[in-house]
Parts: sequence; structure tokens; C-alpha cells
Amino acid sequence: MLARVVTIQVKPEKMDECISIFRDVNAPSIAARPGFDHGHWWVDRKGGKATSVTFWENAEDEEASRANIPRLVEGMSHVLASEEVYQETFEVVHEQHPIERSEEASPT
Repeated sequence: MLARVVTIQVKPEKMDECISIFRDVNAPSIAARPGFDHGHWWVDRKGGKATSVTFWENAEDEEASRANIPRLVEGMSHVLASEEVYQETFEVVHEQHPIERSEEASPT
């Protein structure tokens, strides 16, 4: 599994509009791509940053999905403070879920 992190700079006064575009346009478009597993979208309102982390089943599907990024960025160009798109891809090497604790278990 791979994780792709994409960060953009957003005009602070356009952050709510950016969030709407993420929810209504970008996220569904990305989710429809082959190999998409799941994703998270975050914003830093004070810093004017918006970041997505999407998880992909394999390198081929993650790489193929990159062709979608310029179109998605173009569709939100009016809310961007910069045309720069920062993108990194990471191999997932561990995934942690909450540990269920028994009421009878003693603390360690």
C-alpha cells in the first residue's frame, strides 16, 4: 500500500470554498480511481494550507491516478494562493488500530 501526500496553499478567505471543492468534486473523483483505498483531507486555516493523504493498493494505480491531479488543481485555481503543488508518495510499512482493552486486564 502507498500513501500520497499532496499540499496546496489556499487563499485564507477562500478556505471554506476549498473545503467544498474537496468534498464535492475532488474526493469523489479520486475515490472513483482504480486502486483507491481511502483518504483524508486536512486544512490549516491559519496557515492557508490544505493537505490530502490518499492511500492506494499498489504503485501502478497510485502512479496512474497522478494524471488526475492537474485537472483537479485547475478546477480550484481561483481559491489557490500559489500554483505550487507539493506531492510525496510513501510506502506504508505499518498500520496501527486502537488496541481493545479488557476491563480485567492489568495496566503494564
